[in-house]
Amino acid sequence: MEQTKKKIVCKNDHFLKNVEVALEQGKKVKIAVRGNSMNPVLNDGDLVILEKGHLPNEKKGDIILARHEGNYVLHRIVWISSDFFYLAGDGNKLQVEKVRKDSAIATVGAAFRGELCLPLGFAGSRLQLFGRCLLGACWYLNYSIKKKFL
Repeated sequence: MEQTKKKIVCKNDHFLKNVEVALEQGKKVKIAVRGNSMNPVLNDGDLVILEKGHLPNEKKGDIILARHEGNYVLHRIVWISSDFFYLAGDGNKLQVEKVRKDSAIATVGAAFRGELCLPLGFAGSRLQLFGRCLLGACWYLNYSIKKKFL
């Protein structure tokens, strides 16, 4: 008898709230990536393993799942301040999300494209990574100045 996989589609909010519950119970959770903001490291449909891991002790370059403005985002940490992570997608050079450290839900521990285990490091040179971190710092300074004076 041939076994078929059934695909169930539900809203991200409902699904990811259940993911949070499983993570709080100490489980690792495998989810499919949606969207292209993490290209070229992660593509739409790739699978990632989420784990509580070393929360909240992430470092620059880690990919995390976090709550941001009522939504969920799976992006790389490009800058860290005392209370916040600044996140950006590898394929999204200009948008940086500022999230409180306590909004971090999980760290990506592994990623797969089919049977292939993907390296999670930044896909680019050290100069490009430095540029991404510098961009995050500039965004933070701009945000702080606007907040203070406007």
